[in-house]
Amino acid sequence: MQVARNKNWSGFVPLFVVMIAVAYATGCSDAASKASQQPALNVLAIFPADGAASIPVNTAITVEFNQELDIATFTDATFVVRSKSKAVAGTLSYKNKWAQFTPAEALAPNAEYSADVTAAIKSQGGQALSKSVAWKFTTGPLADSTAPSIVDMQPAADAIDVPTNSKIIVSFSERIRVAVVSDANFSVKRGDVAVAGTLQASESVLSFSPAVALTEAATYSVTVQGILDLAGNTLAAAKTWSFTVGTSRDAVAPTLLSSSPPSGTENLPATFSVTLQFSEALDASTITSNTVILATGNGTVALVTASHIPSSNSVVVTPQANLSYSTTYTLSLDGLTDTVGNRLALVKLSFKTEPDTDSDLMPDSWETLNGTDPAKADAAEDPDADNLTNLDEFRYATHPKNPDTDSDGALDGDEVQQGRKPLINEPAILAIINDLILND
Repeated sequence: MQVARNKNWSGFVPLFVVMIAVAYATGCSDAASKASQQPALNVLAIFPADGAASIPVNTAITVEFNQELDIATFTDATFVVRSKSKAVAGTLSYKNKWAQFTPAEALAPNAEYSADVTAAIKSQGGQALSKSVAWKFTTGPLADSTAPSIVDMQPAADAIDVPTNSKIIVSFSERIRVAVVSDANFSVKRGDVAVAGTLQASESVLSFSPAVALTEAATYSVTVQGILDLAGNTLAAAKTWSFTVGTSRDAVAPTLLSSSPPSGTENLPATFSVTLQFSEALDASTITSNTVILATGNGTVALVTASHIPSSNSVVVTPQANLSYSTTYTLSLDGLTDTVGNRLALVKLSFKTEPDTDSDLMPDSWETLNGTDPAKADAAEDPDADNLTNLDEFRYATHPKNPDTDSDGALDGDEVQQGRKPLINEPAILAIINDLILND
């Protein structure tokens, strides 16, 4: 009997272990499967932009993601700002898909900095960042001391017949510190009674969604105060205004009226932007890099800035860096709403950049116009021996076969190295100024 019990038990242990192992493996597999089903985690916008210059020395550095982050993976090892190879000391903050690094001290003037967001960052769904993102920017000589201001309010001051399903939206003159915005910065009241709702902050916009519909024919007041820009400047003074509600809801969705250039346009420069005009005012808080996406056919997303112009119900979409040549881009508008939440139907527009047959980063049109060979990768050549390669000549708009484009007696390359303008005949300008002074 004892032998039998030992035999049965010894047979049960492996089975039990196998069951545990299978359950564990299944759990891991389910977790991995759920993570694989999540959309890819991507960076949608950065500030300062890659290559940006004259950035205020007291700015914060910001990154927008397309999903909420697993905050445990957002650390000073996964979001790093460096001066040369040394990490800059500062504070990290995060809110509503926006990550921010605030330097502990002012950055050095006229200095180059780099920023890195590593692939170790993960979304709440477990997706790792699709690829690390690195960029550089250069500071200017000064700090930003200009306070942010309010440039648009929806509903406007003293507006009447406001739809009962309206949101309250405020746009600012510059980027704000999203991560530190709280209910203390924004209040809505009916008489003396505070209105419950949800406040959201994005790049330069606050949007308040009331918990219940606004009361018909009632008057509401809004107060905004204490908002900080990226340099830490505070809104100069609290702003309060009122509006009166009408008797009906707005159920009409916005539509896209026009695109300039039109969808289908080809041979566009690598720096093109798109102006979109809509049938009515949009909720500025929904105009983000998460709802306005410019991407190639293989899914490569271009970092863009979507600037809202409320006076004309339009949005200007501008890439933050030159696009690739000979490439078709799709501009998708998915998630834009009007000021009461009616959603724009999905819009997709197509654009194609001009060809670069030899893939040397100089478009065929420029090469043909300036006498270089559009069928030969000659970006590194310097036919006029002015210390600028053909690619440099393209970037500085100088002539690749004229060593002194502005005819001021100095080589184009020397002027660039000295911080001068190779397209401005500076000695001639100085002569004119001196003549004016002497003959005044």
